[in-house]
Amino acid sequence: MNLAFDTHAAVKRLREAGFTEGQAEALSETLQDGVTGGGLATKADLATKAELVEVKNELKTELAEVKAQLAGLATKTELAEVKTQLAGLATKTELAEVKAQLAGLATKTELAEVKTQLAGLATKAELAEVKNDLVWIKRIGALIVALLAVPILRDLLG
Repeated sequence: MNLAFDTHAAVKRLREAGFTEGQAEALSETLQDGVTGGGLATKADLATKAELVEVKNELKTELAEVKAQLAGLATKTELAEVKTQLAGLATKTELAEVKAQLAGLATKTELAEVKTQLAGLATKAELAEVKNDLVWIKRIGALIVALLAVPILRDLLG
């Protein structure tokens, strides 16, 4: 939609107000561009109700997806509980010390050889002593497995 703008009358009024001829003409032309549609939105530029409803529905769908993703995230309270639990776990330095101590323990093959040798032992006292040693080795093995799992859990939990 174009509106009429009398540039001659505008220049005349501006000259009477003290503007120079050049200033009056430049301002008059600028005003004419603005009034006659230079850069103004037209009805064709506006969205229809149907387009607005379509965008609204798309945004609702995206919002529902975001809410579903957020529902799966841990709360601050849950994260604080995990951090508290992790605080009591062994550090990497402590695990390295345990690994170094475990390096001197027997391997499964060595344990199998010992069992074979034990089968030939004559006294029950000797067997009881070896069984006691094996129990301790199993306990240490379980401790090793538990300590090795700590860094993996710490990495997973952040």
